[in-house]
Amino acid sequence: MRGQGINYRIYSMNISEQQLNNMMAAVSVALQPLVRVVPMTAVEWADQNYYLPKESFICEGEWKTLPFQIAIMKLYG
Repeated sequence: MRGQGINYRIYSMNISEQQLNNMMAAVSVALQPLVRVVPMTAVEWADQNYYLPKESFICEGEWKTLPFQIAIMKLYG
C-alpha cells in the first residue's frame, strides 16, 4: 500500500492526580542511578575536607590553600 500514510489515533488518558504522582515518583527513582556527582578539584576537596593534625604540623586546624599551591595541586590533582 504505497502512498498511503499511517493513520495514528490519539487516545486521551484519564489518570488521577495520585496516579500521576506515583508515576513521577517511579520515574524519579528509576533515573536516580544516572545522577552523577559533579567532580571536585583537588583544591576544593582540600579546602573542604583536609584537617592539619596537631601532631604533624605546627599549626593545627583546617587546611587553607595558599595561592602558590593552587597551580601545584591542579597539576597533580
